[in-house]
Amino acid sequence: MSLTRLDDLTLSDCDIVARKGFLALGSLTIKSGLDTAEGESLQIASPESLRALNLDLCHSQIHPLLTGFGPGILPQLVHLSITFRDVGDSDKVFPFLDRCPGLESLEILTSTGQSTLQFPVVHSGTVPLLRTLTGPPELIQSLTPNRPVTGVTVLSTNRDHSDDVLPLCMEISRSARPIQSLVLPVIDYPTLGPLVAIVGLFPDLRELHIVIGGDEFTVLGSHSWWEHASSPADTRSVDLCDDAVFDDMAADDISDTESDEPPTVIRAHTKERSAPPVSGNSDIHYIVRWILGGLLSLSPGIEVLLLEQQKERSWSRQLSLTEQQQAVAALSLMYPHLCQVQFGRPGNNWKRTGTGTAGSGGSWKGDAESSTPQQSRIIVEKLASPPLAPPPLARTSITERPDPNRRGPSLRVVTVQAGWY
Repeated sequence: MSLTRLDDLTLSDCDIVARKGFLALGSLTIKSGLDTAEGESLQIASPESLRALNLDLCHSQIHPLLTGFGPGILPQLVHLSITFRDVGDSDKVFPFLDRCPGLESLEILTSTGQSTLQFPVVHSGTVPLLRTLTGPPELIQSLTPNRPVTGVTVLSTNRDHSDDVLPLCMEISRSARPIQSLVLPVIDYPTLGPLVAIVGLFPDLRELHIVIGGDEFTVLGSHSWWEHASSPADTRSVDLCDDAVFDDMAADDISDTESDEPPTVIRAHTKERSAPPVSGNSDIHYIVRWILGGLLSLSPGIEVLLLEQQKERSWSRQLSLTEQQQAVAALSLMYPHLCQVQFGRPGNNWKRTGTGTAGSGGSWKGDAESSTPQQSRIIVEKLASPPLAPPPLARTSITERPDPNRRGPSLRVVTVQAGWY
């Protein structure tokens, strides 16, 4: 059978019998299950046509696939994603990168939580067109400098230390292009000084994702413990024999339409006159206060700000719904390009749905936990700044003028009243 028009092939837990013969594929994804004899190569996708390659394999299965492409280059390959299930496979990947001159996107993951992957020194001419890079810190430090990388995702390891983040970011800033998207590794206890230094390295940043850890163990390749946490089973049963079960349900319970309730209107000053609207003691509270107070200045073009809390500490709390609404309002006026914000858990996510009038913060819709449809939609309006009060006339301006040649203010009426100051 000839599959001349097949472009995208995904194999999962498949034992491939026909191991010789290239298919003119554009995309190939293989997930485990290959039974390959030692030293035997596997030919599936033509190296001349392949544009995307995704591998998630067990020990000793990656090498047969890579050698199956032959010694030549893969001229069309622009995306490569490899998930290691054994650290011994990592040394086979980097020689393969030399044969991918057009590679623009690279992801190196592991499903084992290992932090001992060995990344050799890479030649400066390797992957010269690389744009986006995802992997552990060692990979980021090896491949980001002097390449046109604009997007970096640093995956956390089980030996991460917050003190290592700033030196890592200094290496990332050596990219040949301005970094526009940055996902930092887990920071256990963020402090103002290092965050100011990190943000200052990337003045063109559009997306910033800060993950705050705590005592939770973080697995390499994982951004959040929610991604792997098992959901509680729903043990409720459904009575399928009751033909009147839907008769007494409210219309809102069986409708998937948006609520007709008007959104909440939030009025806020611009940053020069706004007070930080949050007062809690969690790491997220502190970061939001630093930003709103002007201590931590983000890039003027920031579009996405994700402040993720991996594990809520016993002595702190998440931002309340009201605090989230006020923070979104203030941030949207400070950073007019901002279109997505997250506070803590992934469920506390807000997205801009409309630009609104000139000078306003637009309309926003949130997935905030424990919120009603009305509370999850807000409209941000810029509150007119109050007129500046005239500066008070100091007592020294009349009774204690240091310069006798200086004329006092032009006054038409002066009222002097004796009394205590």
